[in-house]
Amino acid sequence: MRWIRGFRGALVSLLAGILLFLGAAALISVFEDQGAALVANGVEVPAVVTDVNQGARTEDWMKVRFFIAGDEREHTLPLNGDHAVGDRITVVYDRFHHENVTVAGVPYESPYAFFAIIPMLGSLALVVLAGLLAVGAIRDAVTARRVGRPGRHRARAPGGDGGHSR
Repeated sequence: MRWIRGFRGALVSLLAGILLFLGAAALISVFEDQGAALVANGVEVPAVVTDVNQGARTEDWMKVRFFIAGDEREHTLPLNGDHAVGDRITVVYDRFHHENVTVAGVPYESPYAFFAIIPMLGSLALVVLAGLLAVGAIRDAVTARRVGRPGRHRARAPGGDGGHSR
């Protein structure tokens, strides 16, 4: 009955992979909704580039400073184009969620979108594991069926070596 455990493990692994995939899809949907909300509720304001990082080993970024209702804000954004410290640009922020900011004309990318890759890879690993477990269970089931079938083995001739007589 080892093959039953194999099928059960494959089923559990497959269901866990599907649930993890659905969770990752929901997470990606949340990030896309943030971008849609920024487009719908966006307010354009002037900003000044205060810092630029163009590293060979890190992602390029820039810090911008702008004002929301008299409050000074500073936000780090991906570097898009040739911006230098002191450049004046226009940024768009979500009036309801001030942490969602992008440069005007550039689509919003959540800084946390990268983390959606982790559950996607986990779901892929679980589905591959389910496939491997299912193949092993099928192999065990076929072997159990062959061994348990009556009349499959020839009787040995008395005094024979167990080989074929031909």
